[in-house]
Amino acid sequence: MPIQRGVVPVMMPMRPMMPGMVPRMGLPPNIMPHPMMPGPPGMSPLGGVVEWREHTAPDGRIYYYNMRTMETRWERPPELDTQEGNSMEKQSFSVGKDTLAVTEPKKAELTEEQKAKQQQRPVATKPVPGTPWCVVWTGDDKVFFYNPTTKLSMWEKPSDLIDRPVVDRILDDPPHKRKLEEETAEDPKSSEDANSDQPQAKKKKKEEEKSTKLSEAETKAEEERAALPFEVRTAQFREMLQERQVSAFSTWEKELHKIVFDPRHTLLNAKERKTVFDEYVKNRAEEERKEKKAMLLKARENFKELVEEVNPTGKMSFSEFAGKNSKDSRFRGIDKMRDRELLFNDHIKGSKKQKEQELRNKVEKVKKDYFALMEEKGVEKYSRWSKVKSKLSGEARFNAVESSYQREQWWEEYSAQHNKVEDHESERKRRAEESLKARAEQVEREKAERTREIDSERQKHRLDEAIQHFKALLVDMVRNTDTSWSETRRILRKDGRWELAALLSKEEKEKYFNNHIENLHKKKRSIFKTLLEETNKITITTGWKEARKLVKHDPRFTKFSSSDRKREREFDDYIKELLNEAKSEFRDLLRECKLITHKTKDNIKSNSQAMKEIVGLLEEDKRYLNLDSIHREREELLRNYIDDLHRRGPPPPPTATEPTRRGIK
Repeated sequence: MPIQRGVVPVMMPMRPMMPGMVPRMGLPPNIMPHPMMPGPPGMSPLGGVVEWREHTAPDGRIYYYNMRTMETRWERPPELDTQEGNSMEKQSFSVGKDTLAVTEPKKAELTEEQKAKQQQRPVATKPVPGTPWCVVWTGDDKVFFYNPTTKLSMWEKPSDLIDRPVVDRILDDPPHKRKLEEETAEDPKSSEDANSDQPQAKKKKKEEEKSTKLSEAETKAEEERAALPFEVRTAQFREMLQERQVSAFSTWEKELHKIVFDPRHTLLNAKERKTVFDEYVKNRAEEERKEKKAMLLKARENFKELVEEVNPTGKMSFSEFAGKNSKDSRFRGIDKMRDRELLFNDHIKGSKKQKEQELRNKVEKVKKDYFALMEEKGVEKYSRWSKVKSKLSGEARFNAVESSYQREQWWEEYSAQHNKVEDHESERKRRAEESLKARAEQVEREKAERTREIDSERQKHRLDEAIQHFKALLVDMVRNTDTSWSETRRILRKDGRWELAALLSKEEKEKYFNNHIENLHKKKRSIFKTLLEETNKITITTGWKEARKLVKHDPRFTKFSSSDRKREREFDDYIKELLNEAKSEFRDLLRECKLITHKTKDNIKSNSQAMKEIVGLLEEDKRYLNLDSIHREREELLRNYIDDLHRRGPPPPPTATEPTRRGIK
């Protein structure tokens, strides 16, 4: 029957069967599923079945395993405590460390068929220490073996349990029968009296046994760890993880049940186990990803080889290809039909492109050889195709072009290229000549520009020399500030250095003369002012006549000016400067005086001695005494300052942003 497009034939791989195992069944034949694993389709689990089982690890510690979720934990699940406290009237499982007792419903309510099925149910289980196997007893006194890790159940003893004395001891002592005998032997009255104390005593005893086993197992594990180096123990622990097929994408808690029975589990302490497990999972996950990627690439390559082998021409459709090769391992190596179709189409497209490229390369080679032939024969001098054809006929490269029309077209293309090359060569020569001409003109312009710059620098240098010569002439010949430019010019022309300043215009010479006279006047004023400052008898009240008598014998007095009016004007300016400076210092003194505030005016009105106290304090400062010659004006300044403070009022606080109000404008 042909395979439909997009449909993958599904073939379920068969799991290898162990001796005594029924094909594709999770339980031995003729028994019902026990609580450690799910039942076959159509069968519902027993009501109230306890899913948690208590087991003992090789190191003596008690752990708990969930038969449904395959979860493993060290802490006791609360479901077990709840189950022990339930009433016997309800259908429940009473779970102990080594027993699993089932309280059956009342027989009167069950039919014969239900009773038979009820007897086939598991009633007790006990793990085999050091192995992943458990021994399970059914209600009809049959025994089978169950592996919760691989979910396998067998009637016959597994190879892992052969030659193990502990298995024979477990089989000889069924836990559910032993418990039944113990309950029968007990006195009903004593059982009722001790009913309240029994759970606590039993729990205490169990905890003591658990603690003893833990300490003994831990001591033994420490001795084993001390005997081997850490590297060896780590390597053996990793080998155990690999042998037990620990999943690289799971967690420590979910994978613990696979390794807890192995003796190598105790080679490391708890922290080291977790660390090595995390490293192993991380490395193994990366390896699995790489392996998966490599397998996928290999499967794709095999699929492409199959397509090339079956469909070399590329004319076969995908549906036809899939129908003929569906059983080929290379075809089935790609899981999804959609991916197969995409790979098939991509390969077909790639093959077509490759063939087209090969054809183009072949045509290009033929064309290149044909052009080389025309260049060798010099056909560019012919203007007619008939002459070219007669000259080239018989050549192998000419006959390699199958179409006569193509030969003529390529000849026309060759001629156009040849003419274009010639035109390009002439154009290149023309551009080269124009470039050389433009370069020559640019060189001439740059040369002229440099010449102008040199001439400008020379002219500037000569002008600077002329200015320096003229200034030197003024310094030597002009020393009187009262002379005029017209008089000075007549004198300077007689000097030979006048010709050295010929580059200067009349206006420039007069400007430099005025600057020279101004500099002389400033220098003389400074000297005259120094003379007045050195004369101690000159004060702010000294008159010009009195001052003139004091300084007229000094040479600096005569050199300043021949005009007595200029001397007097300069003296008046000096006295004004002294007076302004003295007044400014007096104002600074008033601002520094803490005795004068905005309340001073009111104090003077109420106390006539307040002004005298202020004056007495100010008389101790030199800045107050400098104004003795103008005491009336000094008193006026003091009164104005006090009135101004009174008008302004109290000063602002220190944090205010406005400026101080104690100053005098």
